[in-house]
Amino acid sequence: RAVLSILAWPQEAIDAAFEDAYRSGKLPFYYYEKWQAAKPLFGNFMTGVQNKVAEITEGPLARVLAGHDFDLESIGREKTALFVILPTMGDLRPVLACFYFMLFKRLIDLAERNFGRLPVPVRFILDEFANIGRVPDFEQRISFDRGFGVNYVCILQALSQFTDLYGAAATQTVLANADVQVSLRVNDMRTAQHFSSMLGEAETWHISERRDVTAPWGRLEVPKKTESLKKTPLLHPWQFRELP
Repeated sequence: RAVLSILAWPQEAIDAAFEDAYRSGKLPFYYYEKWQAAKPLFGNFMTGVQNKVAEITEGPLARVLAGHDFDLESIGREKTALFVILPTMGDLRPVLACFYFMLFKRLIDLAERNFGRLPVPVRFILDEFANIGRVPDFEQRISFDRGFGVNYVCILQALSQFTDLYGAAATQTVLANADVQVSLRVNDMRTAQHFSSMLGEAETWHISERRDVTAPWGRLEVPKKTESLKKTPLLHPWQFRELP
């Protein structure tokens, strides 16, 4: 509701508020600079934001999101179990992505003020991670936040879900920072191929038989056996699809 209220102001009033906040030291230069660059496109920006928050402009959800009743930084100050229950109706991914983005940011701000480490380490267990929506800069978060005491466990049905949200480059960044990768039975070949290639290959002795059957009497020939080393996957992609 606060976002919609600000968008209802004349642009000159918003500009003055940004200026006052920056001059008084309440607003970092980065955000002030972004506002200066966005002013020529304010009309398009306002329409885009209104569309994103259209789901929360009325009804019970608007009342829930009108304010907050706990401090996000408190999760990094004392042992806390926070359960975020994903809704099954409506597309609320913009709200969820914003919530997680602000939560990550508050924790990192706290860690930076505490000599680069959270007072209490925080582990996120992000089940159905793709249904949260695209969290801004998540590929950077997973690269740096471990040093601050923040760990992420991302649970997906398929790698394609993550690629569709973040793109191929960001997906590779996240996978490169995932020290432990666990696969249960998968249903898509792309995920199966990923884990098959991660396991690698082994050299095994392979015995092949050869016999010339061009002429009828060639069928009576004793087969010639050849033994050689051959590389084979430790688990084939189709085996991942048949796990219990």
